[in-house]
Amino acid sequence: SLVGSEMCIRDSSMHNCVGTHRDRVLSDKVRIIAAFRNRKPVICIEIRNGAVAQAKLVNNKPVRDDAELNRALLAWAKSRKLIIETNDVQTEREVANVAAAV
Repeated sequence: SLVGSEMCIRDSSMHNCVGTHRDRVLSDKVRIIAAFRNRKPVICIEIRNGAVAQAKLVNNKPVRDDAELNRALLAWAKSRKLIIETNDVQTEREVANVAAAV
């Protein structure tokens, strides 16, 4: 998880509001995880109470806006037995429903 200066770096490089979570991270109420591609942060994930509470791309865009990263996040969350509790992520059920409708 990220703390202190690392959060500020992620905040500025991803142009998001992760820095506002500093106090909750320091008090262990949430975890902030960064996922990287080619050594650059591409997803900022907030984990709270065993669930993915937020998952943002650069500029606070939801992960669901990038199908490849959305799939990667779903696989990662499943491997860690985390549930998805945010509209930032298109769940496997939503993906299946869209595919069935096409």
